[in-house]
Amino acid sequence: MRKKKKAEPKAVGPGIVKEDFPVQGLDCADCAQLLEKAVGKVKGVVGAQADLIKSSLRVEYAPEQAQPGEIVQAIQGAGYAVPAELSSTTFVVEGMDCADEEKLIRKALGSLPGIEGMDFYLVSGTLKVHYKTAMLSPEAIIRAIGQGGFKARVKKFELAVPSWESRRPLILLGLCGLLAGAGFALAQLEFGHAFSDPLYALAIIVGGYPTARKALAAARNLTPDMNLLMTVAVIGAAAIEQWTEGAAVVFLFLLANILENYSLERTRRAIRSLLELSPQEATVIRGEREITVPVEEVQLGEEIIIYPGTKIPLDGEVLEGISTVNQAPITGESMPVKKGPGDGVFAGSINQRGSLKVRVSHLAGDTTLARIIHMVEEAQAQKAPSQGFVDRFAKYYTPSVIAAAVLVMAVPPLLFYQPFNTWFYRALVLLVISCPCALVISTPVAIVSGLAGAARSGILIKGGVHLENAGAIRVIAFDKTGTLTRGEPAVTQVVPLSGWTAGEVLGMAAAVESRSEHHLAQAILNRAEREGVGFTKQVEEFEAIPGKGVRARINGETFYNRRRGRVAPRGAGGHGLAAPDRG
Repeated sequence: MRKKKKAEPKAVGPGIVKEDFPVQGLDCADCAQLLEKAVGKVKGVVGAQADLIKSSLRVEYAPEQAQPGEIVQAIQGAGYAVPAELSSTTFVVEGMDCADEEKLIRKALGSLPGIEGMDFYLVSGTLKVHYKTAMLSPEAIIRAIGQGGFKARVKKFELAVPSWESRRPLILLGLCGLLAGAGFALAQLEFGHAFSDPLYALAIIVGGYPTARKALAAARNLTPDMNLLMTVAVIGAAAIEQWTEGAAVVFLFLLANILENYSLERTRRAIRSLLELSPQEATVIRGEREITVPVEEVQLGEEIIIYPGTKIPLDGEVLEGISTVNQAPITGESMPVKKGPGDGVFAGSINQRGSLKVRVSHLAGDTTLARIIHMVEEAQAQKAPSQGFVDRFAKYYTPSVIAAAVLVMAVPPLLFYQPFNTWFYRALVLLVISCPCALVISTPVAIVSGLAGAARSGILIKGGVHLENAGAIRVIAFDKTGTLTRGEPAVTQVVPLSGWTAGEVLGMAAAVESRSEHHLAQAILNRAEREGVGFTKQVEEFEAIPGKGVRARINGETFYNRRRGRVAPRGAGGHGLAAPDRG
């Protein structure tokens, strides 16, 4: 599976560029708000927007004032990790055709932090760069090549090399559970109480470290969230020596975050699978030549060639040729659709039989498939009413609980001369029992899981609001089309004419279609096999007639199969045979 291609930085103002930074552990609205605020403080950053679905942060900044490394440091300072994984990206460098130019580019890139290696291919004019994604991005590499006097673009993205960082939450969860379980087991023994509390404390430290980092960043940025409340509550549990409760809260909170992140990752995988539907290159007719170029270089109105058995790279209109196209990946239509001059085709659909010449009607970033992917990525921004309520609730709940705990601790001793230790203990108890982890985490997890499940089934829902509205639907009216069938054509009835029997018609039709790979031919052969009808394979002069059917000679006679769901007439010495209906 190819890694999703990141867009090149786009100018959004004088000297301002956009760049996406991958962020590990970005899984809730509070996390997004905290991260945006922390990065927004970096000098030169004019805007930051988190994307939960892509687990990334889009930053608008002035390159002469802010560097990617500074932004990465701000992300890490907010308690989040930028995956320190190795990635390999291939660039097409225009004008690179000799060793001297290779040296210039090598020098320009050599000063960048995070470069692990460079492979130059002068024959193809490409450069493969190996780098650490935590320190560099393809956009930064392109800018460095540009400063060396060359123009570059990304040719192909490859999967990042997995590192232990992506598995760190699971490792911490396992260690936390192991330590807490060992502490609980020792606590059941008469001599084990002296060892159980230290094990619980270690479990809290191991499992609570990621949450504590985020809580510290939240406090530093004056953005109280659930991580801050969780950390204060666990510290309170330790202060009143409720080690078992503290370890349990840490373990469950860490587990909930991992489950939520897993649900988001399933959605991301479903989106990445959409990217594979469309090919990355197209065969374009320029002058009298057919050349293969990246789809990003194809212009509106250009003519491309689609060969049989290949995917269509761009939306367009058929100029020449007749074929059948499988549009199921885009439209959900279960049966292949006949295409001829004047018909439209979609990027990502599959050309089955004939060669087509197509005039491009939409650029690579504006095809039907690209818009579908964009809508899915933007779906998380359209929050369901229940999710919006929970986000607002969490925003005010954390400071309210902390304020209430302070009042419980301070008011009785100061105004009513109550024992301070007693009310301090009760304030800590209030913090421990006031963590609504299930409420704050379960709603976004449920919404994202619903979107992911629908995407895996081929249903693209544009946000949680529409998913929640679907729950109120009581009646659905369908117009029966191929979308509601299994998409497997079958012969439903054979009507013999002119003295033929049903078995003879089916046998002759099966003989003619035995040479064809058409989906309707398979339906006839399946019916003949199911009924035990024998047919000869001595077929001569077989010919497939595009858009009409097939013709063949059997025992000196010519037979026609016309694929229109009705009996074909005899003529010119030939015999018409029944064609199958779609079932």
